Amino acid sequence: MCLLAVTVFLLFNGCSAAGIQQIQNTFDRFNESFFQADNDGKDNSNAISPNSGASSATEEKKGKVQNFKCISDKFFSGSPVVKKTVSEPMTSVPQYNAASHKENYQNLPTRAEKDLYDEINKNICRVSNHKSADGYYPVTRITIPEKISEAESHVAISAYTCDNPQVFWIVGSYGYMSSGNKTAIQLYSAFSPSECNAKTKRLNSAAKSLFQSVPLGLNDFDREEYLFDYLIKHCTYDETAGNNSWLSYTAYGAIVDGKAVCEGYSRAMQLLAGYAGIPCTLVSGSYNGEGHMWNLIKIGGYWYHLDVTWCDTSIPIYNYYNVSDKIIQQTHSVYKAVSALPASAVESGQFNIFYPKCSSVKDNYFRRKGIEVTSVKYSVDSAQEKVLAAKMKAGKSSIAFSIYGDYDKTVSCMTKQKPYLLDLWLASAEKASNRKIDLSNVSFVTDKHDRGLTIFIRYR
Repeated sequence: MCLLAVTVFLLFNGCSAAGIQQIQNTFDRFNESFFQADNDGKDNSNAISPNSGASSATEEKKGKVQNFKCISDKFFSGSPVVKKTVSEPMTSVPQYNAASHKENYQNLPTRAEKDLYDEINKNICRVSNHKSADGYYPVTRITIPEKISEAESHVAISAYTCDNPQVFWIVGSYGYMSSGNKTAIQLYSAFSPSECNAKTKRLNSAAKSLFQSVPLGLNDFDREEYLFDYLIKHCTYDETAGNNSWLSYTAYGAIVDGKAVCEGYSRAMQLLAGYAGIPCTLVSGSYNGEGHMWNLIKIGGYWYHLDVTWCDTSIPIYNYYNVSDKIIQQTHSVYKAVSALPASAVESGQFNIFYPKCSSVKDNYFRRKGIEVTSVKYSVDSAQEKVLAAKMKAGKSSIAFSIYGDYDKTVSCMTKQKPYLLDLWLASAEKASNRKIDLSNVSFVTDKHDRGLTIFIRYR
């Protein structure tokens, strides 16, 4: 019988569900790295070191999300009309019919807010070559012949930026003025027109290169998985992001620079999913009072929550991959709909404009891609061996199981009770796949809420 020892430390890359703890394993077989249900009702990361004394070190994953803020209206004196200076960002790739990111626009409550959104869209590429006193590059002044409040303007700007992840240059400060039956706003770019154009070219090139590698004929779930795997492998969480790290909050930061915070991960997933013809938008909320952002994605006609940031641990997990409202609310607090808030509460930016019901579990990752474990049998199931061997042959390091029946008993029989079913299955699949794995360095993460289990293997 192979002896498996787990010494993996699972570290979240940003906005995490819980702190990281190191504790001593007490089992006589598996040294386990797992998510154990804590007081928040969801899985939390515990890293086990078999030779260490019991100790703990907690690291909170901080939420990093930019909110829009109204600044002075002094800019209105002599704000120039700027011609188009920035090239239009790419909105589609040849391989797919792009999904339109218009969910927030369509859910704006008033016609005036939609008119302001439309004017933003017409003028967003008209960026001045000269900096303002605040060090930003003004976009040409945007006006509509209607009187709307500052709160309504804030909502319209937020709707636009939530629907357009390809527009990465707009900063979180804006100006507002309303007089008579007219309203004007001033947006700002973090970059000069030449910088915007150079970065747009790099972003377009990176996206085109990615989609040239996407296999043809994939269904929407498999396209989602391909893009998810790309982001997990390509991007790391920017622990140092701050006010001077604007790009880490954008799709550009995640896709081109390979580093981002939760907002950047989410905008990148939204952008790439849209290119792949998959409806995808943003949802805002918090964890432990810290702002957080993740995605809502539509697969097979149903909306799901997808938190790429929380899935991007030292080895990928699937605990937040296409989950329902019920599951996500175990750990995430979702901000209220803007329609339910007074105008005075809009300034905080803590609201959602579009938030569909997510009740399906049909395309939850464990249900779609998990190896089914329907009963506890101390023998090799040919169907399980075939699927496990195929994943190992493909070089997958994170392999998901979908647990039916008694969850706790099944996981215990797989990992904690002799003769350790996982030992038996891995040894058999190793032979069938002709891939050698390091059986002394295998770990797993539980997800009882989704009835899932993810194992992590390393190849020799």
